[in-house]
Amino acid sequence: MNITLNTYANGGNKYGTALPTGTLSLISVKALDKVGGWKSFSLTEDANLGIKLLANGCNLWYIPKIVGKGLIPSTTISICKQLNRWIYGNMQCLIKIFNNSRLRFNDKLIISVKLSAWINFLGFPSLGLLLLLISRAFNQSLPLQTMIQICLGYYLLFILVKLLIFKKARVPIRPIE
Repeated sequence: MNITLNTYANGGNKYGTALPTGTLSLISVKALDKVGGWKSFSLTEDANLGIKLLANGCNLWYIPKIVGKGLIPSTTISICKQLNRWIYGNMQCLIKIFNNSRLRFNDKLIISVKLSAWINFLGFPSLGLLLLLISRAFNQSLPLQTMIQICLGYYLLFILVKLLIFKKARVPIRPIE
C-alpha cells in the first residue's frame, strides 16, 4: 500500500478530516440522506461528498485494509487524463472548502493540504509563472528577486504544513500490511 496515502489518510483520522476518496468507500444511507445525496457536479465527487459529510458533522474514517481491487489507467495518455480530472476536481473542492462556513479553519487547512498533494514540486515553478503572468497583465514587472522570494516563501509554507501533518499523524514510515 502507498506510504503517502497511508500518511495522509491516517492524518485525516487523527484530525477528523478523512475523506472518502478513491474506490470502495462505504457510506451509510443515513449520512447520504443528511447531506442531500451524492451529487456528481464535481470531477472528484468522492472528495466533494466527503467535504459535505464533514461539514454536516458526520464521522469519516480511513481503514488501511484492502477489500477490493480497481482498475488503473493503462496508458500514459489515460494517466494524464486522470490526473487532469483530479487536479480540476480537487480545485473545485478547494474552492468549496474555503466558502464553507461550517468547517473550522484547521479542518480547511488540513483538507486543502490533502487535496493539493498533487502539487508537490510543481507548485514552486507554477507560482513563479503565475506571478510573472499577473505582473505582465497589469503592466507591472516584479523584480526577479521578489518573485523568487515569494516562490520560496510559498514552497517553505507548503513543506512546513506537510511536515506538520506527518508529525502529528504519527504514522509509521512504512506501508501498513
